[in-house]
Amino acid sequence: MVRLLFPIAAIAGNLAGWWIGGGPVPPSSTGPTRGGSGPGTWSRPVGSSNATGGRTIVLARFVPVVRTFATVMAGASRMPFRRFPLCSVIGGIAWTTAVMLLGYWLGQVAVVPDHVELFILGIVVLSLVPVVVEALPRRTRA
Repeated sequence: MVRLLFPIAAIAGNLAGWWIGGGPVPPSSTGPTRGGSGPGTWSRPVGSSNATGGRTIVLARFVPVVRTFATVMAGASRMPFRRFPLCSVIGGIAWTTAVMLLGYWLGQVAVVPDHVELFILGIVVLSLVPVVVEALPRRTRA
């Protein structure tokens, strides 16, 4: 039962994020102009990600904090809704399956309960790998 509910909750959260970002007044059209957060500030970097938006939605699932904002930014950049749910389903199922399997396997290892903090730190560092893998080629090209 849980194996079914977790992906559904992850996908529903993604869809809610898209609707929040793509609501009636997108953040790129209003807001204060001080501090670089005025009209058009959000639409420039996010709008340019529509070409790779699907990959971003799938990979963002595996990065803490980024997964929260990526869906909102996809809505704010007007990522087509016909494409977004497919990417959300792929990312949601892959992420929940990976987390459940990792939890099951780590629960079988005797050393894990004694060093939970180190394993959590390792998982956080490991979850940043997609960011590095995605950012390095772009940085070397620039």
